[in-house]
Amino acid sequence: MIVGGVLLLRNKIKPALFTLFFSSLILIQVTMAHFVPKVELYSQNAAIEYFKSFAGKDVYVYPLNYHSYAHLFYSRKQPHSNPHQYDKEWLLTGPMDKPVYFICRINHKDKYIHHPSLSSPVKRTASCSLNASFKIST
Repeated sequence: MIVGGVLLLRNKIKPALFTLFFSSLILIQVTMAHFVPKVELYSQNAAIEYFKSFAGKDVYVYPLNYHSYAHLFYSRKQPHSNPHQYDKEWLLTGPMDKPVYFICRINHKDKYIHHPSLSSPVKRTASCSLNASFKIST
């Protein structure tokens, strides 16, 4: 990029633009490859690991106050026959046929920490995991 600036100062426009374009391209690619995985670890790793812990288990996993497909992908969720499986209110208060686990961002935990159906808050980096106190319906 410095070389491109020097070429611009010398009125060599085409070589300067060529140098600036390709040096910017390389710099952006190296930056993306280096920093993006680290940002993902800080921002989403706790939630991803939480979802992975339910892989293969017959449970409901649901994110509170944010939209995501990560809980479906990382928990390897299979289709259930229950039509209420995506209904937040039913999962929070309805009669359960299997364990229910919730996750919310740490800045929304106060909305749910005192909910009568939820227990066992687990503090993580950027998320708060909550277990539902459930009763198996017969």
